[in-house]
Amino acid sequence: DRSKVEVALVVGDSTDDSWMASQELLGLLREKGFRQVYLQQLNLGFTLPHTARHLEAVQMPRLRGLAITRQFIVDNFLGENEYLWWVDADYQVIPPQSLRQLLACGKAFVIPNLRLPNGVLYDFGSRVSGKSIDEMDGEALIELDIASAHAFIHASVFKIASYLGNPAEDRGMDPKFLLGKVTFQEGDVLSIRARAAGVPLYVAKDIVVIHSMTDG
Repeated sequence: DRSKVEVALVVGDSTDDSWMASQELLGLLREKGFRQVYLQQLNLGFTLPHTARHLEAVQMPRLRGLAITRQFIVDNFLGENEYLWWVDADYQVIPPQSLRQLLACGKAFVIPNLRLPNGVLYDFGSRVSGKSIDEMDGEALIELDIASAHAFIHASVFKIASYLGNPAEDRGMDPKFLLGKVTFQEGDVLSIRARAAGVPLYVAKDIVVIHSMTDG
């Protein structure tokens, strides 16, 4: 039921036509009957070529930027919703029933089975007793030891009722002050805090979302 769903579009330090494309998408989504659709530009003063985004040297500032953006979304737009789902612009295929199926899992923190077009797991950090989910037989809903930054930054559904809260000192701060630290919405931190609070992490093996190829 789209009347129960809110959407937030946030464009960062983009140098292409992302802002114009997002404005067009804003109108389309509003026509489709979503309860509320937000569009915001959030420049953090950090840019890099797309082909350089997976270099090790840029990962910390890049992930911090993603974390700040996601915390901004929670704090300003979607924090009152029952569930929150991160959806990145470079998803290639999201099956039509994915959201309904993820919610039907009935878990606080769930990620879909995120893969590249060639079938390779996109999230290499999700493990069960040191094994990848491809090495686990049987259960369609698998409890993880921990989920990587990719898992929770790129592909998570989690229930706000179980949301652990961002450290108070991060809220309302100018983004430039946050670039020097790893904030709550950075995937590994969110995952570790969830586990420490006794909130299990799950992957829904049968809900397959395809991420675009990442090399260039």
